[in-house]
Amino acid sequence: MKGLSCCLLLLSALPSAAAFVGSPRSTHDVRTAAAARAPPKSYPTVDITAAAAASKSTTAIYMSSTSSSIAVVAKSAVTAVFAQLRRHAKLLLVLLTASLLFAKRSNPQTLLWPGTQTDKDCDAPLPAGGYGCPFIGINLFDGNKDYGPFVTSWQLGQKYGKIFKTYFAGFPIVNVSGKDNIKALLKNEFKGEGRGIGTKLIGGEHNLGDLFGDKAVLYENDAGKHGRLRKLAGDAMTPVAIAEALPSFQDLANQQVDRVLKADTIQMEEVFNDFTLDVAWKQILGLDLNEEDIPEFRKMVQIWVKCIMDPMLLVPFRIPGLMKWTKVGRARTYIVSKIEEKLDKLERDGPDSSTLSKLYFATDDEGNKLTREE
Repeated sequence: MKGLSCCLLLLSALPSAAAFVGSPRSTHDVRTAAAARAPPKSYPTVDITAAAAASKSTTAIYMSSTSSSIAVVAKSAVTAVFAQLRRHAKLLLVLLTASLLFAKRSNPQTLLWPGTQTDKDCDAPLPAGGYGCPFIGINLFDGNKDYGPFVTSWQLGQKYGKIFKTYFAGFPIVNVSGKDNIKALLKNEFKGEGRGIGTKLIGGEHNLGDLFGDKAVLYENDAGKHGRLRKLAGDAMTPVAIAEALPSFQDLANQQVDRVLKADTIQMEEVFNDFTLDVAWKQILGLDLNEEDIPEFRKMVQIWVKCIMDPMLLVPFRIPGLMKWTKVGRARTYIVSKIEEKLDKLERDGPDSSTLSKLYFATDDEGNKLTREE
């Protein structure tokens, strides 16, 4: 626009310049005029201010017309866009109205909390409770520094009692606590599809199932297979087996007591965590870790255990690169590699005093053993 203004200014000044220098055909001999001492010729004067004003006026007119054209084009484009939006908005409004009418006729809460429709064949009342945020529910994994994880579940229990309903990550949930309530509930275990209770991963099959394993005794709902797994696992937890492990427990406890006595101040939570994890690697798994390997093992186990509190793992699809690119995946891979090394050693050298050894070599009445995966 500046270039256009300059061009218009020069064009407007050309007539004045031509008048100032005279006609292209006229000549002026300055020396002759001076010699003859001729009276100075008068030339037409040019009003530069007026010329500049005329230039600005022309530029302003051009800019005004250009701006008007742009405004017209923009207004037309915006009008076309809003016309399309209005056309689609009508369709969306019709669909939304139909959905709301359908939800109102059936059960309005199922629109905001999918999956919460009641079973028409069952007349038992639902317990008290709340579903929380629509489509999301209440994060039962939430915790704080003072209480730890599941503080929200505890707070709901204080509000609604030991049995309450809630909703989380697309699943309706009934929370049951208290010894008598749980005992009564477990009496219905293995009663058949639709008539009893079973255990399974509620959400997160694609992620938590891979991280924690879904082939363990906890998730076996066949009564016969579940009994077989419990018997084989129980052989490693007999009073005799526990008595054999007591010296190892005592040694690890003494190490932590010595650590406490040597320190001026200490975090007891760290002491208990380290003791628990030391029991895990030394007695339960029977690993042969060096001093420099122990902190790494503790770190990896803590990362792995904490993943059960991560709601992101409940998404209904497999997280890409779960085992390779995430911290919890790498931690699980590390732990599994240590267990695989120990199983290879047991295969090579035979049983030892570890709990894993007793599990690996346990047999049922028919001589069957647990698989490596189990």
